[in-house]
Order: sequence, then C-alpha cells, then structure tokens
Amino acid sequence: MAGHSPEPPLRDRLERHRPGLLRVARLSLFERARARLDPEDLVQQTFEEVLFRPERLAGMSDERLHAYLVAAVRNNTRDENRRESGEVPLDLCEESSQKLLDRLGGDLTTPSMRAMRAEQFARLADAIAVLPDAQRVAVVLRFIDGLRVADIAARMNKNANAVSQLLHRALTALRGMLEDPNA
Repeated sequence: MAGHSPEPPLRDRLERHRPGLLRVARLSLFERARARLDPEDLVQQTFEEVLFRPERLAGMSDERLHAYLVAAVRNNTRDENRRESGEVPLDLCEESSQKLLDRLGGDLTTPSMRAMRAEQFARLADAIAVLPDAQRVAVVLRFIDGLRVADIAARMNKNANAVSQLLHRALTALRGMLEDPNA
C-alpha cells in the first residue's frame, strides 16, 4: 500500500510510553516498596515481560498499547506493594492517572495548550508521587477518584479528622513543591 510506513520495532514503541509509565509507577509504588525497588526498574520489568510475549501486542494501536502497559505496570506495582507490606494495600482507582490527565487536559485543542497541560500534569504527578504513602492515597482518593472524606476514612481505616489532616498536609506540601520552580 503506497504511503504506508512499516510499524517501528516493538522496543521503540515501548520506549515512547516510558515517561507516562514512570509516572504511574511513582504514583502507585508505596514508600516501603520504593526503598527496595525503583519505579524505573518496575517499568523495565514490565517491558521485559511484554517483550517475552510479543504476540500479545501484535496489531495493537498505540492507544491500546498504552492502556495495556499501564495495566501491566499497575499489576506489577500492586504485586510489589503486597510483597513488601505482606498485606493488600488500598486499591487506588484503576484509572486514577487517566482521570487526572483528563481533568487537567479538558478539551484543549491547540498543540501549545496540550503541551502546557502535559507539563503541568507531569509536575503534579511527580509531586504527588513523593508524598508519604498515606497522604498520596488520600489525595488520589479525594481529588482524582472524587470520594468524600468519610468514605476515604472508611477505606483507609482512619477517622475523618485524621483524613482531613492528611489532606491538609498533602495540599500544603504540593503547593510548596509546585510553587518552587526548583522542586
């Protein structure tokens, strides 16, 4: 077919998704697990698993490949969190990173507006990723999943006042990180 270029090698296709997958790993990997395993290693582990069974990805669009890789990184992250803690951690919403991107992206149409939002998303995701586990979980559940404080308290096995304090500390820390250009 004239004008049709061949699909790039699978490894190249995977590499295009690395930055977004790193953000997912940073947001999802709990501190205790992060002390033993770097988010970069988790993404690399996911790539190796995918490259071991490339037939699963045959003919996948880039959008579908990204969704597949995000799910694989989340599964590997969940496994590492369980392995480290010995228990099942709070299940952050499957689509939390995409919800955050959607809220920030809205219906922006110009490339410069999309680029600006992507940069803001990257800074916010990186800032959320370095919050202590309890603060990060509370922020994701409140502002990405849209849960009420009482519902978050029940999921985290804390009282509502404790969750409110976690959110206050997290938002204060995020403001500081996002206002400081060197953060």
